[in-house]
Amino acid sequence: MKMKIEIPKLKFNWNFLLSVYRGIITFLVLCILAFVTCLLSLISFGRLRKFNNRYIASWFSRILLFLLGVSVDFPSRDEYPNKKVLYIFNHNSNFDPFLLFALGLPGCEFIASVNTNDFLPLRFANLGLGTHCIPLQINHEERTNFFQKLTKRFKEKDICLIGSPEGNHNYIHGISKFNKGLFHMALETNVDICPIFIGIKKENNPFKSIDYKAGHLKVEILPLVSTENWNLIDLNLRVEEVREIYMNHFEKVNH
Repeated sequence: MKMKIEIPKLKFNWNFLLSVYRGIITFLVLCILAFVTCLLSLISFGRLRKFNNRYIASWFSRILLFLLGVSVDFPSRDEYPNKKVLYIFNHNSNFDPFLLFALGLPGCEFIASVNTNDFLPLRFANLGLGTHCIPLQINHEERTNFFQKLTKRFKEKDICLIGSPEGNHNYIHGISKFNKGLFHMALETNVDICPIFIGIKKENNPFKSIDYKAGHLKVEILPLVSTENWNLIDLNLRVEEVREIYMNHFEKVNH
């Protein structure tokens, strides 16, 4: 009587392998981005930071998104405001920085959480791009000084700024609470706010991980918000009005 020996079949965890691939690709691209931008910034004594933001970060971000299997509808060039504005965006995904870098906004400087410096490649990329890193809310005095200095720079320089009013928070499929810092700066400098909406379906959103279903994303420019009639007394109300714009648009694109 012959014995039947069953050979166990090897099973590959494709999701695990895909996650490893995504992690390695993201790390390598960020390292190269950090090296190139830091080098250009160093040899130009900081004069090439605008070039880094508009072109280098845009190129690398578009390459990375392609390698990660993400296709994106970006706004056409004629949709961007042709003047000094404060750009804001909804922030609930690890994709967001790359989507915004990919826009290649001219003369625009980025505002990010100081927590981004915890990841070494991002720390050096922030240096090479001249990113303004916001202190955490628990460091109230340091955070206040940060906004005062940045507001002064915004008034004096012919630049645009971009940041998220949602700040440092747990990512959700929705619109989180807005902080007032950016809106106070817009009020002080009397510039219009340009809302950017990042549309990501829940299954396509990695949130704070690298686990997601590859798909199609959309970045939209929403109508400008004028700060001409704003004042400090009703700033909280104005903040909620802008948040309402995002919440309404989120409901529109998700239903």
